Amino acid sequence: MNSLTDKNVSLIDPWQIEIKTPDIPMPLPCRLSFAPLIKILGEGYDTGSPSTNRRNQDIATLAGSIPELLQPISTSEAFSRHGDTIAALMGAIFPVNFGQAVAFAAIFPFQPSGFWTSKMFADIFLSDQGHFLGCPSECGKSPKYSMMLDLYKFVLADGFGLGAAVRHTSELFEVKRHETGLMSFHRMYLDLSYCVVKIEDKPKNLAPELIDKVFRSINDVEELMRIFPLDGIAIEGFTIVRSFDVTQQEAFSRIKQLLLSEHNNHAERGQELENLLRILCGDPSLRIGLFIEFEDKLLQSLGLGIHPQDVRPVWYDLGVELDLQTLEGSAHQKVLEQKFPQK
Repeated sequence: MNSLTDKNVSLIDPWQIEIKTPDIPMPLPCRLSFAPLIKILGEGYDTGSPSTNRRNQDIATLAGSIPELLQPISTSEAFSRHGDTIAALMGAIFPVNFGQAVAFAAIFPFQPSGFWTSKMFADIFLSDQGHFLGCPSECGKSPKYSMMLDLYKFVLADGFGLGAAVRHTSELFEVKRHETGLMSFHRMYLDLSYCVVKIEDKPKNLAPELIDKVFRSINDVEELMRIFPLDGIAIEGFTIVRSFDVTQQEAFSRIKQLLLSEHNNHAERGQELENLLRILCGDPSLRIGLFIEFEDKLLQSLGLGIHPQDVRPVWYDLGVELDLQTLEGSAHQKVLEQKFPQK
């Protein structure tokens, strides 16, 4: 994986990585471009520091003098040729020292291809080859609807001035931790401030009847794609992703849901509960179950004349179906023998 790397951040050539194609084909081109960032910096991106503002405007002036950086970047050669300038541009909105404590990355618009990442983000989400390891959580929104609806709302607002501007979205992701093999949960916040809609072959003024149909179907992806296909439109720029670890909150929430739910398969429920507690405690070796320590109290309450010295304590693993071998020698076996004698 080729990259311009600092100890805290890395500039990665996305064309050097075999990117896994999303399950959902994109209905329009999404191109990497630095022109929106160059424009924002050139117009005076306020950092609160006059000297930093001047430096950023100098970077924008330098980048703006390179015609190739004002067009979408579509090849590894173009990306590598201007790697130092691209790193300077990205450093203007994410200073290098941010990478010490913040998990962030920059990706293609609405695509999993990343090109700028903090060390923390890379440690959590990227393989040694640069592949993104996270996946949308099954308990979160459907990845199809969350991505496609956000895309449509962004196109309508930014390209046609319809509806409120969509600049920030979020999604719950899960990823397996390298050190423990346990899942962790992360809330991803996507910033679309550096994306623009390009209308290349479509009328900008939509008919009132079409606008009405679009808004009545604004939460129905299939209907939107039927009545308002996105041909002749493209998105250019990049998306900033910030990630926050919400493993404990999510594990607690799922444990609560599991305990309150109706579940016919008790072994399966026990396994799920055990796995969530492992995630919560960060211990892959954790086991949960029931251990009846006071067998004498149990036998006395049943009044079956079974003596405590005749039985042994048993560990009942919640994630395993009980069988006769597990119960052998326990108070439960003695009770079963008396209540249901074998013929």
